[in-house]
Amino acid sequence: MSLVKNLSSMPDIEDLRRICKSIAALEIVMCREQEFRYYFYDPNWSDNEEVFQLINGCGSVRSGCNSHMIILFSPNGCVINGFDNQSYDNEITYNIDDDGSIHFQKSSVKEKENALKMEKIKQGLPDVFYEFMHGKIVKT
Repeated sequence: MSLVKNLSSMPDIEDLRRICKSIAALEIVMCREQEFRYYFYDPNWSDNEEVFQLINGCGSVRSGCNSHMIILFSPNGCVINGFDNQSYDNEITYNIDDDGSIHFQKSSVKEKENALKMEKIKQGLPDVFYEFMHGKIVKT
């Protein structure tokens, strides 16, 4: 299942690659300090793959936002993997103990619903991208 039903407004792979390179290059000009940049392009991700990465606007994955996007360009095509911490339904419950301390916990029902959403998104994805979508993909 694709989140986007009409892909006619999406650029083709080469145009997307050029756009990603341009964004990352502009980021270098605008922000000299690498640790504060949001966009990165690695033309040497592997022998025959390139990667564009967005780390959320709160600074970095290291700051706890956990929102990110990574686009893989390979001879097999292009795939986008990402996570937006605002896109999930996170139902938080809490209990107050007799001593007044508060304990927060996520709803297990919502976690299961979110996992089902992710499986639907990945349905129909070519097997060649399985590792990229399911493994540890971010090179640091």
